[in-house]
Amino acid sequence: MSSLAAAKSLRSLSFTPSAPSLNSSLFNWATDISSSDVRSLRPIDNIFKFHKAIRKDLEYLDIESGKLNDCNETFLRQFTGRFRLLWGLYRAHSNAEDDIVFPALESKESLHNVSHSYTLDHKQEERLLEDISSALSELTQLCEYLNDSNVNGNLNEINSDSSGQNDTMQKYIQKATELQGMCKSIRVTLDQHVFREELELWPLFDRHFSVEEQDKIVGRIIGTTGAEVLQSMLPWVTSALTQEEQNKMMDTWKQATKNTMFSEWLNEWWEGNDASSPTSTFENFSFKALMYMRVLTRVISILSLGGRISFV
Repeated sequence: MSSLAAAKSLRSLSFTPSAPSLNSSLFNWATDISSSDVRSLRPIDNIFKFHKAIRKDLEYLDIESGKLNDCNETFLRQFTGRFRLLWGLYRAHSNAEDDIVFPALESKESLHNVSHSYTLDHKQEERLLEDISSALSELTQLCEYLNDSNVNGNLNEINSDSSGQNDTMQKYIQKATELQGMCKSIRVTLDQHVFREELELWPLFDRHFSVEEQDKIVGRIIGTTGAEVLQSMLPWVTSALTQEEQNKMMDTWKQATKNTMFSEWLNEWWEGNDASSPTSTFENFSFKALMYMRVLTRVISILSLGGRISFV
């Protein structure tokens, strides 16, 4: 299924304020449960960890967009897929901030209007991402036409007798060059945005919110994230973590779901995939995995309503 469609599901779900928090052993991959000497992290820290994955994909778009001039259909499809994954998950992240994180900040009397500029940033960033999506669609159409006309992606071997192909090739080169500039621009824009969030907003939670209040904020975010979003998000975030961070995350999840079918699948997925590759992990996220994710989301829903679940 489309990662963008998955991310859109975030807005359609109702909030559940009492959902289990990301600071619990089930979700907090930053804490090594086997160590008694690990620094205690704030619940809100988990939200800002997503910036690491965002920055990694922005770097990919910036650097790899330079290869688009070759008119390679296979690479163009891969590049487009990577962009749409980032777009969908960044939209989910921004929606969570706009709908949950920022209103929580604004609820404090001394913090009124502190997040307004960031909400405006999100709207502007969405327009920039839409422009990139449109440019990629146009580039794909041009590339398909050129390859169907036996140009085969070689920009130096253009049939001089075909004015139509020449015109199309020039349009392709122009659009590819334009897209490279757009990718560099969105990298600068988003990088500055998340840097400002970390510098200006992140510390406010430590100053104005108790651990319990942060816990509820993160719990609402987790409680409104559907199985499809988790399906995309887990390999995406994992691919941006260091090996040590990956191991801590997996140990935490395995311990929290010990003796369950989800734990069995998690072991199979972790051992059978290259966590350093977001493409491989995302594509190998099977239907079986999605079913386990649905079960996990159902557990979250039941717990948020005061129910009890036994992992046996």
